[in-house]
Amino acid sequence: MTDSMYWNPKETLSHNCLFNFIVGMRGGGKTYGSLKYAIQRWLAADKAGKPSQFLYVRRLKSELEKLTISRGGRLFKAVEKEFPGYELKAESNELSIRDKSQGNRFKTLGYAQPLSTASILKSDAFPYVDLIVFDEFIIDNKGTYHYLKSEVTKFLDLYETVARGRDVKVLFLSNAVSVSNPYFDYFHLDKPRNGRFQKFGSDILVENYVNEQLSNQKKRTRFGNIIAGTEYSDYAYDNEWLLDNSDFLEKKTQRSRFCCTLIYNGTKLGVWVDEAQWLYYVSSDIDPTDEHFYSVTTDDHKPNMLLLKAARQLPMIKALMDAYACGAVRYESVKLKNAYREVMRMCNNV
Repeated sequence: MTDSMYWNPKETLSHNCLFNFIVGMRGGGKTYGSLKYAIQRWLAADKAGKPSQFLYVRRLKSELEKLTISRGGRLFKAVEKEFPGYELKAESNELSIRDKSQGNRFKTLGYAQPLSTASILKSDAFPYVDLIVFDEFIIDNKGTYHYLKSEVTKFLDLYETVARGRDVKVLFLSNAVSVSNPYFDYFHLDKPRNGRFQKFGSDILVENYVNEQLSNQKKRTRFGNIIAGTEYSDYAYDNEWLLDNSDFLEKKTQRSRFCCTLIYNGTKLGVWVDEAQWLYYVSSDIDPTDEHFYSVTTDDHKPNMLLLKAARQLPMIKALMDAYACGAVRYESVKLKNAYREVMRMCNNV
């Protein structure tokens, strides 16, 4: 397989955006390409006598334990072959490099940091860090790992600690899990509609990366043959979004009447009902004059709202739960569908 088959951050960064969200096929070289690029930048800057470092970010400390914390961390194991004249080291969350022809002295390439503990860095200084790589920024929130509470705010705090008024570019890396994630929700992003790249405003870029040649090679492997025709193959090789599909997506009918508003993680979900078909519709359209407002979490709770936990026994809420269980709910977007699914999950777990 040739280098041209794998993701290269130079094309992404040529758009000159500050925040770059790269969503690519599994094994497409996102982490490898980012680390290679960061090391190449460091070498060029060091040669010119201009310091340049990068920050590697994961969500939890446990994700970094074997990569950058323990002795002989494995972060650079795959990419080190690109730099045969150098020794790369990742230990105690410090990333270092040594020119083998220049003795035993290591220099600092950068640092690693779990987002979960980033708040303790507020008084630290990172004057030479000019690139942040946030790996696996999207996860399957139904699995073992979950997003942090107020995660985007935590990342923005970390960014401000590092940048302190400078333009520090960020590479957010992920597989195509779901467009319903805290970062896309916070910045009102979506997958690119036409082509590989789409800008949102002047400084945010979303990239949907898939290489057809690499995808076809993977499909021809024995494992590729086993999973052929499955949703996992679509996700891993064709970059189809794992948790997103078009099932139950439908615009509300004109005869639908407004039912209530659910507030979930700051997002307003308008619930409508078409009594002729006895279908409920979840929409971004709401009736602000209607008094039926329900907050799903305590963080969303405000005056003149009823906490959903306390409203579960109301006929209206019970009807919504029954309709969901019977498959009688339609959604006007994937984001609304995924958000409502989480609301119903929380209702049933209370």
